[in-house]
Amino acid sequence: VIIFSFPPSSLLPFPAPEFGRLPPIRELSCFGRMAAWLLRVLWVLALVALLVGAASTTDPRPDGTSSAISWKDISPQRVWGSAANPGYRYGQTATVACETLMILSHGYVMQGLMERRDFQAIWLNDTWAFETISGRWYPLPFAGALPAGRMGASLVNWNGALYLFGGDDGGHQNSTSYVPGKYNMDLWRTDLAHTCAVSFEDVKMQGFPPMSWQLLKPSGGGMVPAARTRHTAIVSGERMVIFGGLGYAIDKVVYLSDLWAWDFVANRWNEIRPEGPEGIPRARMCHTAVMLGGRMIVYGGFSGRADEPNYGDLWALDLEVPRWYPLRPVEGHVAPVPRGAHTAAADEMHQAMFIFGGGSRDPTTKTDSMNDIWRLDMRTLTWEEFKPRRDKFRESTLPHHRHFHTMVIIPASADAQSSRLYTYGGESYEPHYYFNDVWRAEVLPPSMITAASAKGDIMFGKGGMPSLWDVISGWGLKGLAVVVVLVWILTIIFGWCVDRKYGLFREAPKKRN
Repeated sequence: VIIFSFPPSSLLPFPAPEFGRLPPIRELSCFGRMAAWLLRVLWVLALVALLVGAASTTDPRPDGTSSAISWKDISPQRVWGSAANPGYRYGQTATVACETLMILSHGYVMQGLMERRDFQAIWLNDTWAFETISGRWYPLPFAGALPAGRMGASLVNWNGALYLFGGDDGGHQNSTSYVPGKYNMDLWRTDLAHTCAVSFEDVKMQGFPPMSWQLLKPSGGGMVPAARTRHTAIVSGERMVIFGGLGYAIDKVVYLSDLWAWDFVANRWNEIRPEGPEGIPRARMCHTAVMLGGRMIVYGGFSGRADEPNYGDLWALDLEVPRWYPLRPVEGHVAPVPRGAHTAAADEMHQAMFIFGGGSRDPTTKTDSMNDIWRLDMRTLTWEEFKPRRDKFRESTLPHHRHFHTMVIIPASADAQSSRLYTYGGESYEPHYYFNDVWRAEVLPPSMITAASAKGDIMFGKGGMPSLWDVISGWGLKGLAVVVVLVWILTIIFGWCVDRKYGLFREAPKKRN
């Protein structure tokens, strides 16, 4: 209505009695006519941007009763690693140590893919520590024997020591470099006592002290689990429990569903053979497992079957009995797409499990990898998807879709009311890409959202008001409209002032004969 209501001979779409009417376009100079039509185009673009921006603005949390999450890229993507950060990779393993460290180890990369040159498959065996307070990477130096390079291994922390198990160095099945049977069944240990005792002021100056890996042998012999990769491992009491994965037997790969426990005190393996009222989980790889409420919670994975390539089921294992129980989320609620090669983290304080990303081999999803994040409330067995949260200033961004990445959870406050998820690395398709970035997701329960929003903590990671650019850029198309309107108004005022003083826009009066 506004666009078509102003007279075609006027520069302004509204009367301006304090300035008076600008001359009709036919009385303007060539420069003045160009300026007039340019301002009209700007005005139309501003209105279109405002209308589209208003139509596309939605608040995924209109009632404010849900938890909130926002992502921040705290260690941006780099082309390749250096002495200050690890190289891009996928299939690595990670855990939490020393309360604030994310420990990253091993992985796989097709070097040359990112640089668009000759490819070379590399199985990595380096280990890094990401200090989550300062946001800095530190290489962990090792002396002596090292675990061979591998991907798909597991890493857990028990009593100040890291335990690395399994993995493979044969590439993956769809690559030309795949070598069947290159699976590992070795278990390695390294002590973190000296690492955690060092102050970070000393680390900044001198780095971490040298460490060493120790290859563990079961005491007294006995049975050992089959070599495997892409399994899961969790800590329960004084045991490390591994489940499933991909193994190799008689010239073919085998999907596993067995359960083994390494006794940290007795230094030996024990096979666990639980039963259940509805059987046991089917064999799988690339699933996730977390300890939550005294039970091991297993979700998803790849099956290797054409009729059901991805799993989206949930199982709980009571390790005291032991016994498997299927978990069935409440019907009628949305749930994540079945997937594998995703990550999961347990929020003990709020009895919830988070999953992020992953891949799907189901052609109906029309995607290979994802970047959605979901929360499962174990008390109600309901899923909730966290979409980018929009507040009054800006919309949170998301990491690129990926699979075979890692994710850990670290409490963000002493009372553990809020938690932070840290995800690293991985791989994506379309485009084919490897990552070495670190993203942090701030997770707030409903009781903390109002206070955090008032301080600006949720979107900006700090207190205080955001800058003008934060406000404008966060509004998207509406921010663009604001900028266009401001430029339009300033140009009108400037042009009017210049015209009043110098007559720049007016044709010179013609002399009468």
